[in-house]
Amino acid sequence: MDRKVEELVALARQRASAADFGPESEALNRKILDTLPTDVGSMTRLAKCLEMRDEPFEAQVLYATVLQVDPENRIALNHLVREHVATATPPRRRRGSAANASGGAFTHDEAFPLVAGIIDRLFRAAPAGVLWSAIRHPP
Repeated sequence: MDRKVEELVALARQRASAADFGPESEALNRKILDTLPTDVGSMTRLAKCLEMRDEPFEAQVLYATVLQVDPENRIALNHLVREHVATATPPRRRRGSAANASGGAFTHDEAFPLVAGIIDRLFRAAPAGVLWSAIRHPP
């Protein structure tokens, strides 16, 4: 990795640690992704920037893209499941349901079916590359 890119990544991490997800952080993570298009950390930080800017669909596309690169990424899984749970109609409880009734973090086995449905809905209308390109380089 180029020294300049390493410095940008370090600065982006520092801003994220300080909970700075404003326009400057968004631009910084976009710049990193122009050089390192599969950098999972930059994608998740950019997704958080988009969430803070009230762009939930674009954030979900990024989290889904993260899972294409790293299927076990807990940040992306948790955000997609949280978004799904927040917007879904609560299911009727069944005795012995595998749903996470405790309110705690979902296990991978609990999250996977939810995330698979979310990813399917996100990418059904357009291929992933088209959506990702639109987010990386907005008009």
